[in-house]
This record gives sequence, C-alpha cells and structure tokens, in this order.
Amino acid sequence: MYNKISDINFQDENFKKLVLDLKIDSLAEITELNCQGYDLVSIDEIKYFPNLETLIINSYYLETLDLTFNPKLKNITINGEGGEELTEIDFSENKLLEVLSLENLVLEELDLKTNINLKKLFIDGLNEFYDLDLTANINLEEIHLGHMMLSPSLNENNKLLKKIYCSYGPSCEWTETGLPELEELTLENCERDSLDVTGLPKLKKLDITWNQISELDLSHNILLEELSIADNAFSTINLEKNVNLKSLRLGGDHDMWSSKIIQHTHLDITNNSKLTHLYINNSGLTEVDLSKNVLLKKLYIVENPIKAINLSKNILLKNLTIQNTNLESIDLSENKKINYVSLENNELNALQFPEVLNIKGFNLSKDKLEEKTINDLINKGFIFDEK
Repeated sequence: MYNKISDINFQDENFKKLVLDLKIDSLAEITELNCQGYDLVSIDEIKYFPNLETLIINSYYLETLDLTFNPKLKNITINGEGGEELTEIDFSENKLLEVLSLENLVLEELDLKTNINLKKLFIDGLNEFYDLDLTANINLEEIHLGHMMLSPSLNENNKLLKKIYCSYGPSCEWTETGLPELEELTLENCERDSLDVTGLPKLKKLDITWNQISELDLSHNILLEELSIADNAFSTINLEKNVNLKSLRLGGDHDMWSSKIIQHTHLDITNNSKLTHLYINNSGLTEVDLSKNVLLKKLYIVENPIKAINLSKNILLKNLTIQNTNLESIDLSENKKINYVSLENNELNALQFPEVLNIKGFNLSKDKLEEKTINDLINKGFIFDEK
C-alpha cells in the first residue's frame, strides 16, 4: 500500500498530471478528485486514495471504474459523454454514498440496494434498461431522471422522499400507500395516460406537462401550491379542495398533439383565493370568473374564444397577457399596479387604462378600437403593433 503520490507508478499520464496538480503528496489527505477535462483512459490508481469523499469524472475513454476500495465516497458524478466502453460500475462498497449523478452512460444494470445513505439521485441519458429498485434507499430525498425509459420502484419505505423530477421518458411508480413526505412531483413528457396522487398528502408542486392524462383526483392534495396540467387530455379539472393553490397552468400548445383535443370550456377557480399566477393557453375557454382571485398578479390567456373578462377585483395585477381571443372590451381602470400589458390580435373595440399609468412594457394591436381611443393611447406613449 502506498502512502505518497510520488511512490505510485501511474498508467495514465493525464491522471498523474491531475493528481500532481493537487500539490498534495500524502494520499490520505486527498478527499476530492475533479477529473473533468483530462481525457482519462485509466484511473485504476484511485484505489490508493482511502479517504476520497468526492469524485467527478468524464468517462468517455474509460473501460473500467473500480470504486470498491473507496468506502468513504459520499458524492459521485460520472458523465460518460456517449462513450460505450464503460458498461459496469459496482457501488456496493460505497455505503456512505449520499449523492450520485450518472449521465450519458451505457450501463448494463444498476444496483443501489446497499447504498442506504443515498439522499440525491440524478440519472440522465442512460441506455435502455427499465427497472431500478429504490425501495431499500430509505434516506432518499430527491430523484432526478431524464431522457430514458427507466421506471424506478418506490414504496412506503421511501419516507423521506420530497422531490421527484422526471422528464422525456422516465417515470416513477409507487404503491397505494403512497409517498407520505413527497412535496414536488414533475412527470414531464413521460407518456403517461393516468396518475394517482391521492397517496401524496404533502404535495405542494405538481407538473405533468405533455402527457395524455384525462382525469386527475386532487381532492387529497390540500397543500398543493403549484399545478401545471398543460398539454394533456383534460376537459375539466376540479380544484375545489386546493385552497392553497398559487400558480395554475392549463391548456395546450400549438405544436403539441394535445392542443387539438383540450377543451377546458369550464374552469372554476372561485375557491382558489390564494392564486397569484394563472396561465390558460389554447383551451377553448369562453369565460372565467376571477372575482375571488384578489391576489392575482400575473394573468396569461392566449388562444381562447373568451369574449369578456372582469378584472375590477384584481387590484394587485401587475402582468397581463391576452392574445388571439374574441375579447371585445377590457377595463383596467382599477388595476393601478399593472406594469406590463400585452393585448394583441383580439376583437377589442373598447379599452380603458388607469388614469395614472405605471406601465413599463406593452404590446398592443389596434383591433377594432376607435380612432379617438387609439390617438388618446398614442398621446399617452403607447405604440401599436402594425402587423
């Protein structure tokens, strides 16, 4: 066993340079290695670093990575950068591991059952293996997955799990008993057509954008503050019990398949008095009652056949966007805090602003406004979009 770096005969000159750049001769004093940017072919000598706690490496050229002699590792980041040589990594001896990040690797399997101290897991762009059992990782707090078809298994043992983020392919499955401490759940573009969140009582943020879900029971998620259900197959959503809701996104997008079938013809948010941000895009909505949403600060309504809207109770409103609707008139005289307005491609024939304007940004089109109204607004400094 070596004690000094100067005693080691390194296989890879780049790895030797990296270690010498640390300007530490005692192997026992090295607790962190950042191997990014060194184009390493071999780091076999890592087995001589008994106190290593953090390892960051780009492994494009690596064929093997043996971490079994580094039992004190707590933080591991490995980016394969698309290399296909490294197909196996054994984490079984890294029992103190707390943070693991794996990206763009072609691992044949991944076993984390012995890593019971794992708190944060980041996996992105691994090759196509589908199963990962995380039920033994009882200290897990965060999961981030992307760009693959992995579906990890979770259950009531994951009592500390607070955040799940899945995008572009992966998802997560849990038992009926749910995840009692989960606060944030993102399943973005995960090809899901159903979702049960009734076993997530502490959920505060839910984002299921770009899926195929048509029904969702939110009656058990009383603490929910942020909800995005855009680009799904919803025709309606019941938000009666979600009294703590602050941000809501719904509707479709021009470029997504779901924009053709989303028809939120009715939206009841009268029970959501804490709402501050509301985004409704391409949903077929003809009317919306905002009289109870007195804390509303940002309103975005685009591509909806809405004809009228009453904002007289929304005196805290600062940011307003209404575009490509059938809106015929709008009175903003009570919205004295408003500082951004975008009213384009509507059917406006009447428009009223507060007497004292505090608007820093605006986009307007003339629509069907009378010449006098247009001239009055121009005199106040407004510039109309001539498109």
